[in-house]
Formats: sequence, structure tokens, C-alpha cells
Amino acid sequence: MLSGGPRHAGEVGMCEDSAGVITSSAGAVFYLADATSDQGQVGYFSSRYLAVSLGGWFLTHGLRAWGLTADADVEKLFMDAWADMRDELSAEWIAHARQGGLAEALEKSGEPFQADGESGYLKSFSATFLGGSMTVEGRVVSTVQVGDVDIVVKKADGQHERWQAPVARVFAQALMKSGGEPVLRFFEPVYEKRTAVDIVCLLAKTDGVRFWNDEMAMGMIGEGVEAVARFRKLLRRGIRSDTGDDKALLYLAFL
Repeated sequence: MLSGGPRHAGEVGMCEDSAGVITSSAGAVFYLADATSDQGQVGYFSSRYLAVSLGGWFLTHGLRAWGLTADADVEKLFMDAWADMRDELSAEWIAHARQGGLAEALEKSGEPFQADGESGYLKSFSATFLGGSMTVEGRVVSTVQVGDVDIVVKKADGQHERWQAPVARVFAQALMKSGGEPVLRFFEPVYEKRTAVDIVCLLAKTDGVRFWNDEMAMGMIGEGVEAVARFRKLLRRGIRSDTGDDKALLYLAFL
């Protein structure tokens, strides 16, 4: 579920949060991302574009590994997705630069810099990101987290774990040195990998989703149709509406 924050009312810009999931009889592959909203864009490129592109490639690699098993390597899915996204976006950037306009856009919206005797303009793009899989065999959840995407997993014994990663972001930067062409560069992501077994459901959310009582809300998640229906009622009454932020929430459960 996705929702744009109040600041998007009347704006052309889209919600910076994004999510996606692919399911099969073997399980599910999913992602959740929150692009940094105040960084603007250079031409066609923005933090949201970076986040959605990485999410798309993560799901693509999930499709390629469709025979998900309990030992599915989510870390490899993530790093392969990152590499393919980086190559695709780099080639796309070069093609746009040849058409013209990116240099002027970067000069207009970028920040001037001076370092080591060089000067020019730069613009940063970033997002928090969660990628993961949930398998039927062994009921295993494996995730890679970059930044403050909040995830809770509930086990068959009724206990739940809340996973939060250190402050970090997937990061790219547009750079143009004086007299040169604009280039797009990427920085290797710092991430946290986690795995849990015998899982009945999971809830993942971006920082714009805040419950009036977080712990109570986390304890209400569960498997089965009744639990999903109960959580839908919570969504109508228990989410704070005063955050002024975009929202994305992913709820996966065995029915």
C-alpha cells in the first residue's frame, strides 16, 4: 500500500516511497524503498528514479531465481541487482548527456564545489531500501536492509522480532567538473543482512507510517484471513495522519 504525503497535493511530482512484490507457489520476492524527498532532480534523474530502478532490478533477479528455497541468497540478488542497475543507469545517463541539456540542468540545480584545485557542480541522490524473500519451504524470511526501513517478522510461536538497520542509504551522485561533461557515479551500499525461520508473516514500512501505538500494532500482525482483516481495521484507525510524509507498507502473510 502506498500513499503520497500532503505536500504532494497539487504537485506534479510523485510519491517518493515505492514498493513491489512478486509471488509464486514457492514464496515471494519483495522490496520497499523511500527516496530522499528534498534532493530534487537533474533532468530526468532523481532519488525516486534511483530507488524504483533498484527495486525493479531486485524483482527481476528474484524472477530469475524463481525456484526459491530456504537457502535463497538474497544478498546475491541485491548485489546483482545493484550492479545491473548501475550499468543500465550509467549507459542511460551517457545517452541523455549526448542529447544535451544535462549539463545545464546540473548547473542550475546542483551545488557548486571546489576541491583539490578543481571546481564544478554536483548533485546527490539517495534512498533507503529493503529487499527480501519469503519462502514456503521452511517459511524463511531473508532481507537486505539499507537505512531506516522498519520490518517486523512474527514466528509460529507468537513471538515477533523487529529489525532496524543502521543509518545508511543507497547513494548516487551527478558530478560535472569545470569544462567537463556531467557524469553519474555510484557508491557501494552499506547494508544489513538478516534471516529468520518458521515465520508466519512480516510487516515492513517506511518511516512515514507511524502507528499511535507501534508495539501494539506490531503484535497484531499474524497469519490467516482473520488476522489480515483485523490489521485492515487498524490501518483505518491506528495510523497517525500528522506525519506529513509519504507512506509505503508491505504486509505478507501465509493464509
